[in-house]
Amino acid sequence: MDSFIELFKQKVSNNKKMTLKQQQILNVSIDLFSQKGFANTSTSEIAKQANVAEGTIFKHFGNKENLLYATVIPLMMTDVLPEMIKKAEAEQPNLKELSFEDFIHYIVYDRLQVVDQHYKMTKIFFTELIYHDDMRKKMLALVPNNTLTSLFNILDHYKKNGQIEDWPNPVIFRFIMSSIMGYISEKDISPQTKSEDQFFKELIYLERFIIKGLQKNEN
Repeated sequence: MDSFIELFKQKVSNNKKMTLKQQQILNVSIDLFSQKGFANTSTSEIAKQANVAEGTIFKHFGNKENLLYATVIPLMMTDVLPEMIKKAEAEQPNLKELSFEDFIHYIVYDRLQVVDQHYKMTKIFFTELIYHDDMRKKMLALVPNNTLTSLFNILDHYKKNGQIEDWPNPVIFRFIMSSIMGYISEKDISPQTKSEDQFFKELIYLERFIIKGLQKNEN
């Protein structure tokens, strides 16, 4: 069991404002979302495993999307992503010393190590982020301004040194993040089980894809 899911359940159990039925619904929802994915989980299935009527879910949460906002979203925003950001900010002063290629390796390889530890939750989060404009806007609005400022300062450094194209920072940020999010959401679309070597080869492909797309064109 993902340690963050256990942490989430503890928080739910300690929430005295929730009824027992609400707690059961949330605990079952996050289990099913992590096991089957958001799209493949039905409210009827949640109700059955939570031992409540399906109407009880609609009464307390309105619809299935609201269950996502009550489970996966707060888990990612208050626990998983802060862990990633905290480590990145601790290492940030040294990032400008890296070449752009090494910087992308840091973003892709090191950050995806954290993602891989919580893969099922992260996949649901990023998949919904990619395909739902409203959710994407809400989530990006929650990213701390100082985090984006630090990242944009690093991008400015690489642009000044002629290592990457002089494009607007938000465009470069979206390019990098959409590539990574697309990989996370689709990396196991193939029914074949991938070896560790195959996994790391794909990370290299992903790095090269991002680097080649952003490197300054001298022509």
